[in-house]
Amino acid sequence: LQCVPGYGKRSMEGSTHDNRVVDFVLRRGVPFTLKVVDVDDEPIEGVNVLLWNWRDTQTLANLQKSVLPTTTDEEGVWRWDNFPIDESIKLDIFKSGFADVRHYDVEAHGDAIQRTIVLKRPQIIMGTVIDKVTKQPISEFVIERAFEGMTGYPGGLWWGQPTRSRNGKYRKIVTMPPGNGSYTYRAMADGYEVSTSKSTPYKEGDTTVLNFELTPK
Repeated sequence: LQCVPGYGKRSMEGSTHDNRVVDFVLRRGVPFTLKVVDVDDEPIEGVNVLLWNWRDTQTLANLQKSVLPTTTDEEGVWRWDNFPIDESIKLDIFKSGFADVRHYDVEAHGDAIQRTIVLKRPQIIMGTVIDKVTKQPISEFVIERAFEGMTGYPGGLWWGQPTRSRNGKYRKIVTMPPGNGSYTYRAMADGYEVSTSKSTPYKEGDTTVLNFELTPK
């Protein structure tokens, strides 16, 4: 991966405005074998392995659309025969029904690499949403999750991932581990004030109960 002379932080060097020169020197890579298993050490087929960050770009992620492997095989193995030497690459590893592994860092120094990743079950957030006055279930409402410590957002909370639920009960599957180890949740319904939870730790495979009482406006 090379910057064109005159762009980014690269000087013009031997180039001119009308004639830019970019030379490439290719080195042989090394084999990288990743095995993905569950908590019982059973291989997991069809796990997505995304080459997310390389030299602060998504170049390799784009190449996976055409020439690089994307998922594990029936033995739970994902293999790339030409992992670049002395390069740090971050991987995202995920499959429906399991907790994600995000920004998994891999670096090669001339030898073949073999790694094993254990995917655990996601966290379940569940509970009730009732009217604070009547104590009756609220018929329709939305549960949202927020990333914490986000600069530029009110209270440092970046809200998203809405889940619409009915009849006073909800169940939310959380697969992505937060950067600081916890999320904040809130419940919203027409005609009621918003109710926000305390910071709630993310625990793979755990079921956490968060109940909300909404105050009528």
